[in-house]
Amino acid sequence: MRKVPYINFKELNGFYTPQSVARMFRLTIPELAPKGKQYGIQRYRDDTGRYLLDSSDIEKLHYRLYHESRGKKIPDNRRDAR
Repeated sequence: MRKVPYINFKELNGFYTPQSVARMFRLTIPELAPKGKQYGIQRYRDDTGRYLLDSSDIEKLHYRLYHESRGKKIPDNRRDAR
């Protein structure tokens, strides 16, 4: 897996499409989708039928992928596990 870049979470707010999250993380959708399922990230469907991720789920997923891409172990009992 490619190294996931650092993201300033203070700049995130609202909901993002999976495509924009993949660009943010410098991944492809086929790389991102299984990781979301692995870490229990839920997509939301809005009134127009688009799938979206909220900023708190993006933060959780980013934390996991950031450390995973650098070969670090992440404890399963983290407080942010929602």
